[in-house]
Amino acid sequence: MKSKFFQYFTPSIIILIDLISKKLVKSSFQIGESKNILGSFLKFSFVENAGIAFGIFSDIAHTSILKNVVFTIITLSAVAFIIFLIRQGNRPLYRTSLYFILGGALGNILERLFGNIIYYGKFELFYGRVVDFIDIGFGNYRWFFFNIADSFITVGVILLIIYTFFFENKKKLKA
Repeated sequence: MKSKFFQYFTPSIIILIDLISKKLVKSSFQIGESKNILGSFLKFSFVENAGIAFGIFSDIAHTSILKNVVFTIITLSAVAFIIFLIRQGNRPLYRTSLYFILGGALGNILERLFGNIIYYGKFELFYGRVVDFIDIGFGNYRWFFFNIADSFITVGVILLIIYTFFFENKKKLKA
């Protein structure tokens, strides 16, 4: 029972935090506006990313139906695969890493698909972009903008790598 609770609770909380943070940024900032949070190291800078990670493919118009359909199919396929992996695994660190990745992926795909409902209350499919606002770096040396969903995906991947190298490999060596 505990496992089922976390299976649904963890990704749901990630989605909720992600979408609320994006809505707050979108309603409080003008596009391109930036505010220092921890000096110039951490800023909140409002941009919309019509591409995938790190803005790849963002030069293709966000209204392109083909791009939106392809991104949706790829993401939903990845979500289905992650759910399959969650059902196969029984180690807490492994499952937690996948819950983080799942929550982040769903947060971004829900915004891409239903952002017009989330932000404007109008039913129009394919918003086609995500709000990115976390901006870290030193002076003019900045990392790519990202959001809460991206952060959880990254942490999930790091946890999965740790699990694979330090726990899965030990299991194989013992066998």
